[in-house]
Amino acid sequence: MFPLAHNFLVQRLLDNPHYGLSRKLNQMEINLLRLGSVAPDLVAAMGMDRNYGHLMGKELYAYCKEDLPEALPFAFGVWSHGADPCGFDYYADEHWQDGKGWCFQKCLPYIDAVVEACNLPPEWGLWKAHNFVEMVAEMECDRVMPDLGSRLIVAKDDDEALEIAAKVLTEFGKADYNLIKPVFQTVSDIFTVADVTPDKLGIKYGEQLIRRHDIYGSHPDQMASIIETIARDLKDEYWDWYNTVEAMIIKELQSNTDFLQPIGR
Repeated sequence: MFPLAHNFLVQRLLDNPHYGLSRKLNQMEINLLRLGSVAPDLVAAMGMDRNYGHLMGKELYAYCKEDLPEALPFAFGVWSHGADPCGFDYYADEHWQDGKGWCFQKCLPYIDAVVEACNLPPEWGLWKAHNFVEMVAEMECDRVMPDLGSRLIVAKDDDEALEIAAKVLTEFGKADYNLIKPVFQTVSDIFTVADVTPDKLGIKYGEQLIRRHDIYGSHPDQMASIIETIARDLKDEYWDWYNTVEAMIIKELQSNTDFLQPIGR
């Protein structure tokens, strides 16, 4: 998933009075939680392995609990993102019911259109088409919580939270300290996090293709049209799936951490 979907999950947990996180955590800790929830998609640019970034949640949480407790909100955010299996991307990307992740399953009808619109090698079609389902999720999350992007921007500009994130990623993950803060600062450059529309998503995705893969010749207008089509096709189904997955994630995190315990326990 893209950053707003991960922050949507975090905000739902913060808003749930059953856990009282918004009262237990101060603003800096909430910002750490938000940064952690997007970190696995950024660690490759910090000198870490991308796949390990998605699998380190449980280990990172145990490390922070023992050696760096001030970073626990960050570690919890990382765990909520990943594929341990416990986090959002496990169900979105890795495994859903009897097949690959939900986003991969749902992108199949759109692969040919995505290959043409993005000017991709055909063998990249499935990989990149699943991103279009993820972009639809971004639009839906922004529609329901339009301040998600501004809250993420506040988090990435919190110097104290960034310093703690840099400390734990350097000490635990052997990331390059000098890259960590600048990479977090690029979130709103890489992704569309405000006023999320098909047109903006298409333009930003075309920029990603150039920056990450040196692929030119994409057609943002065609990409926007595909996003609009998927949004119409999957809107209701997305929320049915999301609500199921959220309950599964909460159950796993509650069973495996002391971070997400109901008030009074």
